[in-house]
Amino acid sequence: GNRHLHDRDGSSKGSDQMMSSLHYAVDQQKSNHVHEFGLYNIPHGNLGDTFHKYWIDWTEEKIVIGIDDIPVFTSNTPRHGYYAHGNQTGTNVWASGTRAAPFDT
Repeated sequence: GNRHLHDRDGSSKGSDQMMSSLHYAVDQQKSNHVHEFGLYNIPHGNLGDTFHKYWIDWTEEKIVIGIDDIPVFTSNTPRHGYYAHGNQTGTNVWASGTRAAPFDT
């Protein structure tokens, strides 16, 4: 990664930052594609200075993604499911799954 990459506001976008995201949509071409994300800037050095443990805690209730012992991103499973939460339209291709569909397999 680029150690000196910053956005217009001066926020780091380089090798000292981890981003984790979750994307979902019935049809990626439609405008109702949902993208949720979390960012974490490590306090010292950069991600290449030492080894890190990347992890996912994936249950029917939530998806948590982290680095070392730090949660970076959490998506709680919506009460009415991701289809309704994301305002998806058309045929619900996830209808045969749990409310955590499409992340239930």
